[in-house]
Amino acid sequence: MNGDRIPKRTAALLTAALLIACGGGGGAPGDQLAPAVSSVSPADQAIISASNATVVTATFTEAIDCAKVTAASLAVTEGATAVPGSVSCSSNTLSYTASAGLPTDATLSVKVDASLADLAGNRLGSAYSWAFRVRPWTVQTGTAAADTAGAVAVDAGGNVYLVGSSAGSLDGATSAGMFDAVLVKYDRFGSKLWSRQFGSRADDLALAVVVDNSGNVYVGGTTDGRIDGAPPSAVSGAFVAKYDSAGTRQWVRQIQSGQTDMVRSLAVDAADDVVAAGYTTGNLFAQYAGGGSDAFLMKLDSAGDLKWGRQFGTARTDNAGGVAVDAQRNIFLVGYTYGGSTNAGSADVLVAKYDADGVSQWMQQFGTAGLDVASGVAIGPAGSLFVVGRTERSFAGEAHAGGLDAFVARLNPSGQLEWMRLIGSSGDEMARGLAVDAAGNVLVAGETTGALGSAAGAGGSDGFLAKFDPSGARRWLRQFGTPAEESVTSVGIDSGGNAFVTGQTAGSIDGKANLGESDVFLLKFAPDGTKR
Repeated sequence: MNGDRIPKRTAALLTAALLIACGGGGGAPGDQLAPAVSSVSPADQAIISASNATVVTATFTEAIDCAKVTAASLAVTEGATAVPGSVSCSSNTLSYTASAGLPTDATLSVKVDASLADLAGNRLGSAYSWAFRVRPWTVQTGTAAADTAGAVAVDAGGNVYLVGSSAGSLDGATSAGMFDAVLVKYDRFGSKLWSRQFGSRADDLALAVVVDNSGNVYVGGTTDGRIDGAPPSAVSGAFVAKYDSAGTRQWVRQIQSGQTDMVRSLAVDAADDVVAAGYTTGNLFAQYAGGGSDAFLMKLDSAGDLKWGRQFGTARTDNAGGVAVDAQRNIFLVGYTYGGSTNAGSADVLVAKYDADGVSQWMQQFGTAGLDVASGVAIGPAGSLFVVGRTERSFAGEAHAGGLDAFVARLNPSGQLEWMRLIGSSGDEMARGLAVDAAGNVLVAGETTGALGSAAGAGGSDGFLAKFDPSGARRWLRQFGTPAEESVTSVGIDSGGNAFVTGQTAGSIDGKANLGESDVFLLKFAPDGTKR
């Protein structure tokens, strides 16, 4: 035999033996070595961002039998609760894709089932487990200057829209001067998609936002100047601006009396007409009544043309703070008035209904001997109205806790009070945000200078979020904040019942860096009240 050469048959046998010994051969009949996990993602004990966290993978030392992979082959859980998702297999990689994203502000456990096998039928032998943590969804944004929160809205795809104002330059934008209006879009994972900053050389405040059926976004507020793109005759006043879903501005309209005019709330009806409510100190749509301010209501079509406007008031102060539309395009407005023949004392809650053409249907006024202000309204599944605000007295049989108390009330479609609940402490509470889910549960957002229930105040003023069922039973309440000052302006809700709360802070929420004098924050809460 030639000592430099090995016969072909001997070489083949040696190669096969080596493959078997190493567990290789891609599932050759002689393979008796069990597969093993070689790497995982996210890594064991990793802490990952909430942004786009959807896929968990396990990679093996050899190809696995994908035909025998089941939903139990790779499981992701938060405690004892399974995270909804699907399992897929490709060669030596097993992947788990969370159907609605991974839970945020959560520790997740992952388990590879012991029955998993390679192509030769060798099983893993024992389960493989690891864990990782997903950071909170929390967003804190702003500039080195002062930044304030206006409102939040959520579209059908779970994208979150935030409006507010900035005295700085957000994301490198050029400031028009003084405070500018800002609009920011985040995806459902909290990743910023785009931001827009716009205004005049004077102060511009964005206070309201709503999304229409086509994904267009409307921003409302007030300006002391002429916003770029507004008609040349514009000098100040209330404004409404329209952007498409990609952040391209379609138009901006300024509505002016020559005095102070402000849009405080927006709604969109089934025809994609935009309804705006607010207040004026001039002759905007009618002769000014001469008090501190008049309330107004107006409707624009989707092209920004004014369809009609209504102005009403007494010889004292009147203000509209919230607006909503029902499926029949009826309009419901809430606010407060210091006037009226039935005034109970100080400011009373004002609730009014108009049809789609702006014809008044009814107007209700009710309150206590103290201050009673309504700041938000939403419509429940059965057409009931939910109203939030604040009061400084016992109201509708509910005991006053001290200072200002927040309230939430349910009214029937005719404006008659069905129930009211107060949220209070020895400090002051104000409710500004309101949202209703598909089951008629009510989310109330606001701020407190005290301690609500068993919660301990973090310091200064804190935010709170409370959930009530349709009958008025409180399901839970969460108080949150930092040792600095927080205020809450709005809450939005997605199709899954998750709540998104916005406000401003002088501190650092969930460890986020404070960027300047005051920052804007967005917090996410699950339907059970768990902060995500």
